[in-house]
Amino acid sequence: MGGEALTGEDAREARLRRLAGGNNNNNSPASPPAPPASSDTPMVDAGEAVIKTLVEEMGFEETMAMKGVKNSNGTLEGAIDWITAHQDDPMDTSEEPSGAICMVAGEVSADSGIVKSYKCNDCGKILSSMANLELHANKTGHSDFAESTEEVKPLTEEEKKMKVAEIKQLLAVKRAEREEVEKKEKVQNEKQRRNMGKEMAATREEMEKDERKRIIYAKKKEKEDVKKERERIRREIEADKLERRANKGKIKSSLGVDGYNPSAIQYDVDKGDGTDAPVEKISAIPKKTKTVDTRDNTTKMNDLITKIGQHRAGGDGGRCLSLLKTFIGNVVDNPTEPKYRGVNTAGKAYKSRIKGIVGAKKVLEMCGWSMGEEEKLLLPVGQEDLEWMMLVKGKIEAEILLRMFCNRV
Repeated sequence: MGGEALTGEDAREARLRRLAGGNNNNNSPASPPAPPASSDTPMVDAGEAVIKTLVEEMGFEETMAMKGVKNSNGTLEGAIDWITAHQDDPMDTSEEPSGAICMVAGEVSADSGIVKSYKCNDCGKILSSMANLELHANKTGHSDFAESTEEVKPLTEEEKKMKVAEIKQLLAVKRAEREEVEKKEKVQNEKQRRNMGKEMAATREEMEKDERKRIIYAKKKEKEDVKKERERIRREIEADKLERRANKGKIKSSLGVDGYNPSAIQYDVDKGDGTDAPVEKISAIPKKTKTVDTRDNTTKMNDLITKIGQHRAGGDGGRCLSLLKTFIGNVVDNPTEPKYRGVNTAGKAYKSRIKGIVGAKKVLEMCGWSMGEEEKLLLPVGQEDLEWMMLVKGKIEAEILLRMFCNRV
């Protein structure tokens, strides 16, 4: 092996001169250039990944890797089995090297004159084919190669077994790494699922706790109202008794704005002079008094939102809560935007989702909206309480979430 280093173009010209000399001796016309070999087939993403693994990580030739994928089921194991079974097959070396690779025009033995391999002058490695040469050049960056008559020895059976065992061991390591990654992802997903379940359970428990408080308060208030009513009736009966004793068994009556309304059964009592005296009336029907809700705003708002959410027919309660959340959320997110401060009560959305639901308008009023001109609820500038509105928005979101969870259960 020896000779001077030539560029890629000089090497091609040298080959053309040798070929031309051989053709002149035979007096035969130069054969037309062979058509370029068609590619095996466009590889799908999975096939390209297998080829990349075979070439870059396992050191196989790219041509052999492509053939292995093509002639197997497309999996990495199938391609390796095919390559190990056909690794001694002759390779096509008709491809020309790229222009960036320098070849040495070596003196080939006159006895054989057959190029059986290529040698890398940078590292001394013997390469069996042009495909291996280009792969070696791409991997190492070496560019000084020469033709060689030295034949690459095929692997022995023992070497083949060792290489197959090495490849299988590498596959086992990669499979274990992949399984470990999948296991970690599974554990992480399970943690996220459990955390979400805990959050849902905590939210549901808090809402149930608030609901129990509301129920206990309502029952307590009902008992107190019954007790007060009984006490009022007892006092009135006692007053009637005292009046009858004072008027010899008669009760005075009076004609009020509601008409004649005796407080009890009237008895005609003789005064002793042969005439019946009129009986003064003390009404047994209690006068209607305006009840004042002494609860705090938070309790009132919780009660309103819960009652709205209980409208389950056709999903009316959920749609109403969603629209209320939108109205309130727009003001919270854009407190300086005037267009979010007006609610058109004549609009289709308001009429279909809010107007028919008891307590929905009250929610807006408790957040600061009031009826203005042109059938609009207006929120004056400076009268909004953003912290209160954010609290109401959170309660509406919690109620929506609770209803969704209950429907799934």
